[in-house]
Amino acid sequence: PFILRLMLRYARQGETVARVKGGDAFVFGRGGEEWAWLAERGVQVDAVAGLTAGLAIGAELGLPVTHRQVARGVALVTAHTVDETGAASQPYWKALAQSGLTVVCYMGMSDPARLARMLMASGFRPDLPVAVVQRATCANQRHLTTTVEHMAADIEMHDMGSPAVIVLGEAVSHAMAMARDALRNGEPGTSDTTRDIALQQCSG
Repeated sequence: PFILRLMLRYARQGETVARVKGGDAFVFGRGGEEWAWLAERGVQVDAVAGLTAGLAIGAELGLPVTHRQVARGVALVTAHTVDETGAASQPYWKALAQSGLTVVCYMGMSDPARLARMLMASGFRPDLPVAVVQRATCANQRHLTTTVEHMAADIEMHDMGSPAVIVLGEAVSHAMAMARDALRNGEPGTSDTTRDIALQQCSG
């Protein structure tokens, strides 16, 4: 890839090269692949820890991806990947549906209708709460809350797009409940983001 060859060229010229990525380069960011490629060619590599969008949304939206009696863990998955032969591959959705985990899906926005059908066919409840978060933690962050059954239609209606993560699980309803309480109590500083969650849940 061009970017790797460019980094190698400058590194061999004695330059210190910074490769800047959003989130965590080692969570669906190909950080491991790039590190290995450069190391094989004798380049010393150091990394600065990042925070992946699938975990950053917790503080941004008041959405605990793990919560006692609600979600015993969290799984970060990608809807699009390839296996060792280069063929298209999918997560084991049936196991995830039965796991009780919050599932954070990356790269699932290219065909949300197909993804929703696959999820329901694999055992995810049609009414399972879903949050779709676009550009998490950025100034232009947008999000919506919905269900697996209505996910695709709501994504289209609100013109949501990549980059985004799709959060599946009961933990989403916990965030929606907290937002409803904040709105009803008229708490100072209730953000537009919080109001969006609360209003969409109340009207849904």
